[in-house]
Amino acid sequence: MNNIRAVNKRIITYIYLLFVKLFYFRQFKCGLKGAVISPFSSFDINSGKISIGNKIGIRKRCIFSVSNNGKINIGNNCFFNVGCILTSHNDISIGDNTRFGPNVMIYDHDYKYKDVKSFRTGNHESSPIIIGKDCWIGAGSIILKGTRIGDGCVVGAGSIIKGEYSNKTLIIQKKDTKKINL
Repeated sequence: MNNIRAVNKRIITYIYLLFVKLFYFRQFKCGLKGAVISPFSSFDINSGKISIGNKIGIRKRCIFSVSNNGKINIGNNCFFNVGCILTSHNDISIGDNTRFGPNVMIYDHDYKYKDVKSFRTGNHESSPIIIGKDCWIGAGSIILKGTRIGDGCVVGAGSIIKGEYSNKTLIIQKKDTKKINL
């Protein structure tokens, strides 16, 4: 029974990726070997490119979006749990064997909020994000523009990170909690 389910998931993945490839012919590249991608995830390519390696797992409600000639490059054997969002206006690169917990968000841009005119017109500042190979990104983490995460790093659940982190670093964000009686 499990073998039948696995075969069905692969067939559904191939059909889904065929439609994505037909719609975004030159902008979408995907290795089909061993891929399992939920048809309830989406690839939104306004302008830019998405490239995905082999043996990829993508669960439902994941969104991969590129615009302003952005790029998303994902290595082999990566896994994205439910609800991950990757939005690129510049470049997001993810190394082989990197895994993402549920609801991880990655944005390589943000608004120029100090400039009211730019903010109103939707102008962005962007900077590449590089995530090394063999990393684990915990549930609910947010990775912001300009972040570079080395190989073998672990990002603790709920962390909001920006900056450079060397190989094999445990990245956690402590949060102060206060009890308030109502």
